[in-house]
Amino acid sequence: MNDIVREGEAPAEPQATSDVPRAHGSAGASPSLSQQASKGEGPPPVEPRITLEQCLESRALSANHLLTDLQDRALGNRLNRMSLNARTSLSEQGVNVLFVAFGFLKWFEAEHSDEPRLSPLLLVPVCLERIGATAPWKLSLYEDEITPNFCLRELMKRDFRLELPEVDPQALLDDEQARERYETAVRDAVRNESGWEVLSDAVLGQFSFQKLAMYDDYGRHATEIAEHEHCRRIAGDDSTPPPFAVAIPSPARFDAEVHPSKLHTILPCDSSQLEAILAIKSGASLVLDGPPGTGKSQTIANVIAECPAGWPGSGRF
Repeated sequence: MNDIVREGEAPAEPQATSDVPRAHGSAGASPSLSQQASKGEGPPPVEPRITLEQCLESRALSANHLLTDLQDRALGNRLNRMSLNARTSLSEQGVNVLFVAFGFLKWFEAEHSDEPRLSPLLLVPVCLERIGATAPWKLSLYEDEITPNFCLRELMKRDFRLELPEVDPQALLDDEQARERYETAVRDAVRNESGWEVLSDAVLGQFSFQKLAMYDDYGRHATEIAEHEHCRRIAGDDSTPPPFAVAIPSPARFDAEVHPSKLHTILPCDSSQLEAILAIKSGASLVLDGPPGTGKSQTIANVIAECPAGWPGSGRF
């Protein structure tokens, strides 16, 4: 924040906050809060803490700055951790977990509970980055999409028999008043719940919805899943016969009977992996089992590569 209140300086780049912004953010460089005292001169003088009010009055503050009540060093450490976690999730799982949440539902798990829960209503995927260790942080959209909190909607429906209102993500992007209307609609939906309220706050934080995506996919394809022969057998329906698997040569006969021109693998595979690939090509239903490092993912990649090549039943696993 010190950088913001230095008069006569050009504004810094947009800053971001990981704190609950009730709408604050911070600037980039770490302040010097004390001066080194010479020996015998007593404790060093401490500079007064710069307040948000001082920052708001500064001519160096621009419209795209965010302010927090954190000092620069503490804020920088927190943003570093958030940025690293977000990059790790993207690189290792391909999933963005960094969002700005708008609007929160304050609710209670039980009627006599005195411990409130806060759940976000709308989430905007964002990217938090800077070009160097001393450069200011920049917060930008990760993609043009606003996502309602499907987890909260499902929990309200299952545990409280409350239907939260539907929301049009495109309308939230096009209409500046759409967010306020959605928060008002949520207030109306929970108005009979004692102590519940909707807070118009914004928070930068990490949110994960990987399991919800799977849950939602199951819900949308419930009929197809219930009719699938594999799923029915897993559920105990013995009336569905197991898929017939054509006999395949033993691994010792692969070189003689499996010509390389008949394979479309994209990664190297040993005899045990090739056996699994040929079994799947023949129509077998199987579980690929093995300790870490034995090539299960590699085998799955090769099976997927074989699928477009066109064997009987290709496209189904």
